[in-house]
Amino acid sequence: MTSTSTQHPSAQRKPKKSPQGKTRWEPLADILECGKKSPYLWSLPEGIVTQEVADRLSGWCTVSMQKSPCSKEAILDLQNWVATDSEPHPLEAIHALQSLWLSNKLEVRDEAQLAEQVVERAAKVQAEGNGGSYETAWHEFLCEVEMPLVLAAVGRPMKLTAKNLGQTIQDLLEEICDTDGVPHASHLAYLRPILGSWIRSLAFAKHLGINLSKKKLQSLYDAFFEQCIRFSTCDQHAMGCTPSNYDFSKRMFQLGLDHCSDGEAKLLAAGGLGVGRKPKLSTLEGLVTASAHTEWGSLALLRTHWTRMAAKLMVSYEGSAFDCHLDTFKTVLKGHWDLRIDKDGKNLSPEGDWGMVCWHDDDDGIYLELERNYSNGCKVQRQIFLGSEDAILYCGDAVFFDEACEWDYRSSLPLADGVELIPAEESREAHLVHHDINGATTNLGLVIPLSLPEWRQEAVDAGLQQEDRHLIHFGHRGRCRGYFPIFFDLNPVRSQSGLTWRRLTVGESMEICEEDTAVAFRVQVGHEQWIFYRALSGTANRTFFGQNLFSDFFAAQFDTDGQTNELISINENDDPR
Repeated sequence: MTSTSTQHPSAQRKPKKSPQGKTRWEPLADILECGKKSPYLWSLPEGIVTQEVADRLSGWCTVSMQKSPCSKEAILDLQNWVATDSEPHPLEAIHALQSLWLSNKLEVRDEAQLAEQVVERAAKVQAEGNGGSYETAWHEFLCEVEMPLVLAAVGRPMKLTAKNLGQTIQDLLEEICDTDGVPHASHLAYLRPILGSWIRSLAFAKHLGINLSKKKLQSLYDAFFEQCIRFSTCDQHAMGCTPSNYDFSKRMFQLGLDHCSDGEAKLLAAGGLGVGRKPKLSTLEGLVTASAHTEWGSLALLRTHWTRMAAKLMVSYEGSAFDCHLDTFKTVLKGHWDLRIDKDGKNLSPEGDWGMVCWHDDDDGIYLELERNYSNGCKVQRQIFLGSEDAILYCGDAVFFDEACEWDYRSSLPLADGVELIPAEESREAHLVHHDINGATTNLGLVIPLSLPEWRQEAVDAGLQQEDRHLIHFGHRGRCRGYFPIFFDLNPVRSQSGLTWRRLTVGESMEICEEDTAVAFRVQVGHEQWIFYRALSGTANRTFFGQNLFSDFFAAQFDTDGQTNELISINENDDPR
């Protein structure tokens, strides 16, 4: 392959010799130290690559690392790819990057003409990307950061500086993350692919003598790496995304840790992903919070701690959508959380998007409150509380109208694949169970509709049931306000114990409050008990179950002595509407 005097000087370094005497290109040696699987298959989202593409990329990668000449099959495959028309797509960029590795091998083996064609094709892909027609931020990172580095490494003249590349990375991250590094909901699926490209880019930058780990960039990298761990499920997949065969790469995270300056990163990766030596839970408790939220990005993650089996609920509410992903030691809920409000038999339409009202995160639990307006003067406030120590999840929708009317509520929570709702025969609670492909059944927890009477013999125009792949909670009201709470016990052992619940009497000024003024509930599972309170007509000095408070929302747990330990108290100075 021809080169000019303006090529990056470090591109002329001699290749390393492995212990076996095999010639290796320096960046490849750094990246593929533990295996031959293509690093361009690192953590790819679902639907990006077929098995045929994966085999091609891995084949090119393997050939580029071998001492022997390229096989005729590999050369023919490369020639066929070069002859096809290029398209501005991430998959095209991945092919171009992997082909550049092989072009370096072709040059050594006197296939200079084909190597030159490969480089020209890759440069064309990079130039088309520079046109700005990026499908995703990941595509932009591939073309704006990684591709120039790899082109320079194979001898193509490129004007690269640490300052310009660093600014490109900063600008890109500002588009997809808030000031705390939490990603926007629309970019969640591309966190890991971007991290993979970043890690590979660091290897090539080092090879070229370009420092991409200066103070500001290092802080950005550490924060981004942390988010990739935070938004991970118990089985190491990316939260909120469709699992694929390629969305987790242990090797990628191992190499990524080498670039972290944060001393906690190894503990987070070991606890949250199982990459590295498993730490003690007590060690993880003193680390940065495992939860995160961004109002700008319409995304929140309620997570109890940094272990893989931690209870964690992610909600994204960008635009008109409201998606959720509940994960413990298995995924419980995943998909679109639908809400329907009918007034006088007619469906009310949303007016505007969901907006964040309150976020609170401490050692007792994580609390999120959102609201949305509907037509006909209707407003819905959604409360979510995840207990940090108790493994409980409390979700409540408060519905408000300007005046009393007849209306119906219907919430549809998406059950994850293999999850089924098993209702009790005589009472209204239900168990969540998972059926695997071999027919084995695992208990996941318990669901209690707190606003409903415990026993089925008491007729009500409301219920909790499964329809298709959804958990349906519904009810009818004839007042101007109503509340629909659901209690999840996510402890699979405790949830099989005896249980009971009931609505508590709430008093104000020596009078009993109506159900559209304030409501309170007590629930017991096994030996553990909790109480919950919600004001619906503004905060006031009210009492229930020995509690006297002035709050919009309150939750507490009973200890072994019968004393209440406050979990959270949300106080509003004016009407919660």
